[in-house]
Amino acid sequence: QNFSIMATGDTRKIFSKVAIGPKTIDVAVHEDFQCIIHVKRSEFEHIPAPFLSRFQKYSLSVNDFYRIRLQKLLRDEQTILRNIEEKALSFIEHFGRQYFYGMNESTLHSCLLSLIKINENEEHSLLNVHQYYTQMTIKRKSFIEQDSTNIQQCLFRLILSKLIQLVSPESVILKLPTFEEKVEQWLCNLYFQQQEHFNLGNFIQQLISKPLLNIDNDK
Repeated sequence: QNFSIMATGDTRKIFSKVAIGPKTIDVAVHEDFQCIIHVKRSEFEHIPAPFLSRFQKYSLSVNDFYRIRLQKLLRDEQTILRNIEEKALSFIEHFGRQYFYGMNESTLHSCLLSLIKINENEEHSLLNVHQYYTQMTIKRKSFIEQDSTNIQQCLFRLILSKLIQLVSPESVILKLPTFEEKVEQWLCNLYFQQQEHFNLGNFIQQLISKPLLNIDNDK
């Protein structure tokens, strides 16, 4: 709001008033200059009203960013992600939302957002699941890529492998019998054989150790 224009012949300069403590100075800015201030939602109510009145205000969440990027995918890829979201929500509700530590309204969309990649040309596409693996996640490859030709299944299982990390061993033992036998078996194998939930030392060792094998992400 606080700016002035100085013109001389065919040229002009725009100055914005910048306050630093009690001192206010005029600073030359580009004509396309825009000031964006990011504020945490939890801090919003503590910000003085006069400061807020100087800006247009928008509230953006992880869910908003996910929906924005989803719309930039090809239609078939959008369908895949919507199907994955529906299946993941069904899994969460069946297992019991209360059993997932830290689960909130943004958790699932944060996971889904990680499946959308942007290249140097600002083109959006789904994650190539073969490029997902690290030293920490390579054990899950057989679970995620049970059918490597089925992209939707691979990505859904990738999301499932992230969500299941949020539950305790006691919860898994309690809830596994509520699933079909086939699902119960591969969830049990994923949780107890392909992830580390019991020994912090082993977890840290996996995190910092050098790979014992060469991981070819193209295979």
